[in-house]
Amino acid sequence: MFHNFSLRTKLAAFVVLVVGVTGWVIAGFVLWHDYRSEQENLRNDGLALATMYQHVLLDPLRQEDDFHTFELLSAPFYDTNRKALGTSRRALQHVILLDDQGKVLASSDPIHIPLLAKYAEVEPEFEKASLGLPQFLQGMAPRWIEHDEVRGLYLLVPLGENGVKYATLVMDYSMQVIIDGFMTRALQSLGIISLISFVLMLLAYRLAHRLSDPLARLMQEMRQLAERHGWRVVADSRQMDEILQLQNTFREFECGLLNAELQRDESLQRERLALAALDHSSQGVVITTLDASIIYINNAYCNNVGYSQNELLGQNPHFMQSGKTPAETYQSLWAALTAEQSWQGELINRRKDGGEYLELLTISPIRQADGRISHYLAIQDDISQRRAAEEHIRHLAEHDALTGLPNRALLEDRLEQAIKSAARNKERLALMFLDLDNFKQVNDLQGHHQGDQLLKLVAQRLLGTLRASDTLARLGGDEFVLLAPINSETEAQLLAAKIVQILYEPYFQANASELSVSVSIGVSLYPEHGQTAEALTMCADIAMYQAKARGRNTYCLFSPEMQGDLRDRVTLEGELRLALQQRQFVLHYQPQFDAQTGEVGGLEALIRWQHPQYGLLHPENFIAAAEGSGLIVEIGAWVIDEACRQVRVWLDAGLVVPCLAVNVSFKQFHGHDLQGTVTAALERYRLSGASLELELTESVMLRDPDRVYAVLHGLRLMGVRLSIDDFGSGYSSLMYLKRLDVDTLKIDRAFVTDIHSEKGRAMVEAIIKIAQTLKLHTVAEGVETVTQLTELRNLNCGEIQGFLLAKPMLPDQVKVLLAEAERHNLIDQIMPANNFVI
Repeated sequence: MFHNFSLRTKLAAFVVLVVGVTGWVIAGFVLWHDYRSEQENLRNDGLALATMYQHVLLDPLRQEDDFHTFELLSAPFYDTNRKALGTSRRALQHVILLDDQGKVLASSDPIHIPLLAKYAEVEPEFEKASLGLPQFLQGMAPRWIEHDEVRGLYLLVPLGENGVKYATLVMDYSMQVIIDGFMTRALQSLGIISLISFVLMLLAYRLAHRLSDPLARLMQEMRQLAERHGWRVVADSRQMDEILQLQNTFREFECGLLNAELQRDESLQRERLALAALDHSSQGVVITTLDASIIYINNAYCNNVGYSQNELLGQNPHFMQSGKTPAETYQSLWAALTAEQSWQGELINRRKDGGEYLELLTISPIRQADGRISHYLAIQDDISQRRAAEEHIRHLAEHDALTGLPNRALLEDRLEQAIKSAARNKERLALMFLDLDNFKQVNDLQGHHQGDQLLKLVAQRLLGTLRASDTLARLGGDEFVLLAPINSETEAQLLAAKIVQILYEPYFQANASELSVSVSIGVSLYPEHGQTAEALTMCADIAMYQAKARGRNTYCLFSPEMQGDLRDRVTLEGELRLALQQRQFVLHYQPQFDAQTGEVGGLEALIRWQHPQYGLLHPENFIAAAEGSGLIVEIGAWVIDEACRQVRVWLDAGLVVPCLAVNVSFKQFHGHDLQGTVTAALERYRLSGASLELELTESVMLRDPDRVYAVLHGLRLMGVRLSIDDFGSGYSSLMYLKRLDVDTLKIDRAFVTDIHSEKGRAMVEAIIKIAQTLKLHTVAEGVETVTQLTELRNLNCGEIQGFLLAKPMLPDQVKVLLAEAERHNLIDQIMPANNFVI
């Protein structure tokens, strides 16, 4: 109940309570003492009076004299002597004398005579056990007598001597007088106690005020301190007792201190971990004051710049500047820091050993709890090697790996920029497409390495001829592009003629061998032949093919008449797209026969175009256009699907179908999911992988061989057979044969045609022996004469394919062939028995 009162009130109440209790105890003691004193006074006065009566009345009592005289004499005597008594005289009402039998002898107040008989009745109550004044005086005291109307406080004094009781003197006291006196003294005591309590209460309130004010100020200061440190100290303001408030405040303050201690420990732990992380960070970390004085550096920064911590602490980082960082960089840095923002940029600084390095620097302000910036944090990344690597990667991405010339991507960018610049400045440009003539023969005859060396020599010779403003690029293979600013058409023609002349001069290899190569150049001009990169490129390409058509080793300037050829190409591409949509393509199938037994060992699917206007077209009339337009991917996917469908038709007809070979283009490897296409076709027509063979040319491996190997490996896992088509006519590499894990080598028809000569026969024999050594199957293409067939059989060629035995057939013709294959041996029909020589 008292917890809601203030300290002042509680202290005052406590003082009042203590003083009140003490006062009441003292008052009780005083009253008890007064009571005892009054009793003693009454006894003493009564004894004194009795002593006086003893002397006056003893003789008459012994003589049993008439007590009437005593009654007359006693009243004046009593009145006279009562005045000489103490304070108890006011309470003494009258004196009664009883004889030894208890009868009233006399009274000091005759008015009470009618009541005297009552005293006689209660005399036994007055009787005492002992007689004789000396003995009685030892324990005599006034007694309260209760008997009808005779009630009150009486003092009984026996009168006698020598053990003889003659009479009893009864003194009757007024209780009202005694009580009045007692109450008067009690009220006086209470008044004094109340006055003292009030004074002490004021003193206690003042003392409590003196105590509570410092406590309140202490609590306020503690709250302010807690607020500054973010502690939560909430003392209940409804608690009026400052001690309780202080107790709660101290308790919460203690909790705040404990939490703060825990937070401080956690903060110190985090700081230690942060410093440890910074010390072990691979990035350089620097902390500076607002005036850029270094106060912390980690090990990585010291390792980057070559200075020790002692050499850097207290220094300004500007002493490591190399002077090569643009002024605009520092301006943006200070502008960001002035605006109290972070900054990131690249600086070129100098290490202790004098070497320069490029760093990526991030500077961030460190703020205090109140938001003020106290320090700066700088994180450094030495990006010298990374930038060099990026430049190298960019160079690789934008330049040809073999010659170091810009590649197609960089050329396109420079061409776009050159066109924009020429348009602004009213200038002219020449774009030249350079294609080396018969470069494939160099690779075939001299090897790929010699071909690469020749390309490098061509690039060096061209660079030595051109101006610094010219851009020479290599698109790939034997194709180069030259972008040159010109003033006239004649200047472009002279430059092209000069290039034709210098490139035709012989090239000498390191082994002293001599090579020669010519070039065909197509030239387009800006703005005459086009105002976009695409238009100029197309016109230069058309002109280059026109130069080749004119006999090579020359240049050709684009003219509008050449657009007719372009229109033909565009028209052909459109017709090819329409042919795909309208299913104008068909497949013919050419059998492959076992050279010894004459059995049908395989089939090759050959595409034909049933053109609605020109009739049946062979691949040489449209495959090049399909390759150039990219439609070869869709056409190739259709061929695979159609071939698998036809195999399923033959199988359902009960025929034994040999493996069916399908030609694939290199673009199907690089721009299409070839494995997915084959998988879908085999699953759609419920065929095993062994039912299909994919024929690929050697050029497929020249572009991204790792990707080609991965695709072919996946096909091999499916059971699909692989063969190298036209082997020996391109970049024949035994390493490719080892890595590709092919099943068959198809001997190019050029070798078969020349098999009657000694060298020709040796070439075919070498190919067959390589295949036999590698445990590969061989198929000779283009067998058209009995002599060729005989030679191939003598060289143990595996299978033969050509018009001599069978031309490409329609599906129904193949069905008949397969059905009659066991009854007819075409080789026996063609070959005389004595023509086969082992």
